[in-house]
Amino acid sequence: GDMNSDTEIIDLLSQNNEIRSDINSFRAEHSVYLLVPFAKKSFPEAKIIPVILRQKVDFPYYYNLGKEVSDIVNPEETVLIISSDFSHNVSRQQARTNDQKSFGLLKEMKMGGVNLIENDCKQCVAFLYGYLEGKNPSFELVSNKNSFDISGESPESVTSYIGAYFIKK
Repeated sequence: GDMNSDTEIIDLLSQNNEIRSDINSFRAEHSVYLLVPFAKKSFPEAKIIPVILRQKVDFPYYYNLGKEVSDIVNPEETVLIISSDFSHNVSRQQARTNDQKSFGLLKEMKMGGVNLIENDCKQCVAFLYGYLEGKNPSFELVSNKNSFDISGESPESVTSYIGAYFIKK
C-alpha cells in the first residue's frame, strides 16, 4: 500500500534554507525506499517524513536540526529510523572491533565521539543526539551482522550492520 508523507511537517522543515523538498532524491536512495514497506507494515496509519542528510554540513548543525524536529513532532508518537551502514571494506574481525567501539560511543551519546563512529552517516548520529537531547534514553543493541554473516562471501572485505534502538529508561 501507499504510505503518505506528512506534508505539513515537510513544508515546515522546508522553510529552513538548508532543507529542500525533492521527491526525486528518494527514488534512488535505497536506505529510504527499502525501509518504507517495513514501516508501513509495522505502522499502517503512520505518515512518513523522509530525510536525506548531506555530508557537507557540520555536526552541530544536524544536532540542532534534530532538536528542532523533536520540538515539531510529538516524540511519544514518532519513530525515528536511521538507515546507515557501519564499517566498509574491512575484514570481518576489524568490522567487529569497529562496531564494538561504535556501540560504546552510541551509548555515551557525546557529540565529541560522533566522528569516531564507523558509519556512513555521522550527520545522522548528530541529528539523533539532538533529537534525543533531554530524554535520557538507553541504547539497546538488537543485532550486529556483516555482509559475510549474511552471504558467506568475502570475509576480508565486509560491510557491517547494527540493528539497535534507543528507549526511555
